Amino acid sequence: MGKRAKYGGFGSSADLRHSSVRSFCGLSSISRPRVCVAGAAGDREHLNGVRGMLCEVGLKPVFGGVSVGYRAGIKKQTIDAIRSASASVLLLTPQSVRSPNMLATAGAAMISGKPVISVLAGGLQANQIPRPLQGLNSVRIGKFRAAARKLGRDLSRGTSPVMYVDE
Repeated sequence: MGKRAKYGGFGSSADLRHSSVRSFCGLSSISRPRVCVAGAAGDREHLNGVRGMLCEVGLKPVFGGVSVGYRAGIKKQTIDAIRSASASVLLLTPQSVRSPNMLATAGAAMISGKPVISVLAGGLQANQIPRPLQGLNSVRIGKFRAAARKLGRDLSRGTSPVMYVDE
């Protein structure tokens, strides 16, 4: 059996080699840039939307974990996802920014030296982002599709993504 990766929250795991996941994401045997996606457990709808937009632009989302408490399995899964990915997307909502696990995930993503994009959702305003995360490239969820396209182009060209800031 292939390595399993969770998508979107509680109990929704799927084997990345499973045909339904490949067809949903349009995955084929061609290697696609992997993007770690992390957020709060209560934000499954937004996480699924982010995952879908990444798939639409030819990126392969890997689940980086949800902030649901301190469990070694989530921590290792998150680190493994960040290491294996070409970039990270952090879903920031009022719930996720209060989570110590989300802040730790953001820190790990930032020190990886790979591009990190924060996606603002759930009514979170830019002035509500905790200070350590304020320097990240950020975009509102409604404009994430364009940022995902740019990220996909940059990663496939091997160029370093510059900015995705949504003012």
